[in-house]
Amino acid sequence: MKTLKVILLAATIFAINNCTIAQNYYVKSGNGLNLRSGSGADNSVVISIPPNGEVKVINKGLIVEGDEWWNVEYEGKRGFVSAKYLTEDKSEANAAAKGNKKKPSSSTSGGAGSGASVLDGNWGIGLRLGDPSGITAKKYLEDGKALELVVGRTAFWGLGYYERRFDDWDDYKGYDYLDNKVKSAISIQLHYLFHKDINIENLVGGLQWYYGGGVQFRLLSISYSYRYKSYYGPDDDDYLWVYEEDRANEFDVGIDGAGGVEYTFENVPITVFVDGNLFIEIVNDPFVFRWQSGIGGRYNF
Repeated sequence: MKTLKVILLAATIFAINNCTIAQNYYVKSGNGLNLRSGSGADNSVVISIPPNGEVKVINKGLIVEGDEWWNVEYEGKRGFVSAKYLTEDKSEANAAAKGNKKKPSSSTSGGAGSGASVLDGNWGIGLRLGDPSGITAKKYLEDGKALELVVGRTAFWGLGYYERRFDDWDDYKGYDYLDNKVKSAISIQLHYLFHKDINIENLVGGLQWYYGGGVQFRLLSISYSYRYKSYYGPDDDDYLWVYEEDRANEFDVGIDGAGGVEYTFENVPITVFVDGNLFIEIVNDPFVFRWQSGIGGRYNF
């Protein structure tokens, strides 16, 4: 009998200390909440819990980098979530869901990490300024991966390369290069990207860095101005300068190494970014390296 009392007492103390068994809580983040495989935003996403989603709390009290994480169960799947995005008050969760429905997430949103995590499956479309400048479209995949397409105007800098190209052409040997102008230059980039969280205490919104690679196609039309001597007599000084302009077209294909940083606002479906890209030409002039960079923003939906 005494042994039974000890067992009951121990069970009671355990229940009081944990006080989370069979407790139901609700997601109060309008961005939803990521259920992760471990405590901490660096762990992989098991499933995304929608705003106002109901979870069963298994255990509390895990502290990771100053944030409390709870072990919970949702739709038969167990994992960890940031405790500050849970509430026992269903009406509070309802209000959050109605006030921020289908907004992009942030790095603090349920400890999910930056926008890309809860943006899984979403699209982002916007503008990019730099090289190239044009339209950017991004498809967010699972586990922080994404596909990005950029179509725009390229060749805003690095034009010294085209001067060197002119000097190397046999057709223009002995001609004086004067200038070049890019008449048209279209670039198409397709990148496969991997996103990683940048965790900053008290940051409102989601911040991530990303890296990846892909391919780039470039179609350019370059106008060259040059001059040459036209002799009208036998002496060295018997000449006139003749000024000409020609146009050269080229099609470049190469591989890209890309990286950047993006920030997703917490309460508006906007992501802003800055990125850089190293283009390595394979077709037309192999192993010519070009640096490209830009800034921009996208609307997420």
